[in-house]
Amino acid sequence: MICTALDTQQNRFSLSGECPHCAIASVFMIVAGPHTEPWDPPLGNSHLSRHCAAMQCQGCRRFILGIVKREQQGGGMVVYSYLEHYPFGIPRDGVSQEIPTHIGADFREALRCRFVDAHNATVEMCRRAVQASCIQLKAPADDKLVNQIDWLAKNGIITTPLKEMAHRVRLGGNLGAHPPED
Repeated sequence: MICTALDTQQNRFSLSGECPHCAIASVFMIVAGPHTEPWDPPLGNSHLSRHCAAMQCQGCRRFILGIVKREQQGGGMVVYSYLEHYPFGIPRDGVSQEIPTHIGADFREALRCRFVDAHNATVEMCRRAVQASCIQLKAPADDKLVNQIDWLAKNGIITTPLKEMAHRVRLGGNLGAHPPED
């Protein structure tokens, strides 16, 4: 998000960036507030304040809470800087309609895990989606994933590059599922 000062006397500002609701580049205007409080971060700068305001997307008309920093600089100049906003957005977890429902559910869950930076869970769910795909393609269901992938390649069901990628996902999932030995 980018913060733009509109009226420094009235502490009015706007934000621009991707709306967490409609996922479109938009401008957010203050509809309530701002609430202002002194802000004294570890540097001890007494010329800073934090401003929180209810803001509205000019595209979809939904609301966010925008938080900015206001700094009084030399010569009376006032500068606003974006700090954060809520909500952060929603995960984009759409998958192609050609993907079978049970496989797509695992991959959608992986996408949601990635959205919240749950990296171990992300790679585990990707591994699970690969294994579900192997079983869907008639690999021996009671075998280990490494053997299922190799079986599909040996029988010409998947290409060598796809086999290599599947093994990378498998290994990443294994790393995510087990704590490091050290």
